[in-house]
Amino acid sequence: MQKAVYFGAVVVAAAFALAAFSRNSDRITEEEHGLLARAAITPDQARQTALEAVPGGRIIEAEIEDEDGRLIYAFEVEVDGAVTDVEVDAKTGAVIPQEPEDDDDAGEDDEDGKDDKRGR
Repeated sequence: MQKAVYFGAVVVAAAFALAAFSRNSDRITEEEHGLLARAAITPDQARQTALEAVPGGRIIEAEIEDEDGRLIYAFEVEVDGAVTDVEVDAKTGAVIPQEPEDDDDAGEDDEDGKDDKRGR
C-alpha cells in the first residue's frame, strides 16, 4: 500500500513539473519591463514565425529585448537535440538573419598558438 501511495505521489509531482515546464516555454521573458507593450506583433505571431524558420522545432526559451534600439523577439528552438537561435523583429515580424557563430575571434591565437582565421 505504501508503494502505491509513493508511486502516486511521484506521478503527481512529475505531472506538475511537466506542466510548469510547458508553461515556461510558452512564456516570453522581457529583458526590461514594458517591451511587450512596444511590440507591433504579438508573441504568438513571433513564436509562429520562429517555428516556421526551424521546421519540426520546439521553443525552449523566448525573450523580447531591445538590441541597440531594435526591438526583437529572441527564441531558442530545439530540434533533434540541436538548438538554433531565431530572432524576429518585433515591429515587422521578419526573421533577422543570424551571423554564424565562431569560437575564435579574428586575429586571435588559440591554445595551439595559431590564428585560425589565417591558418597560421
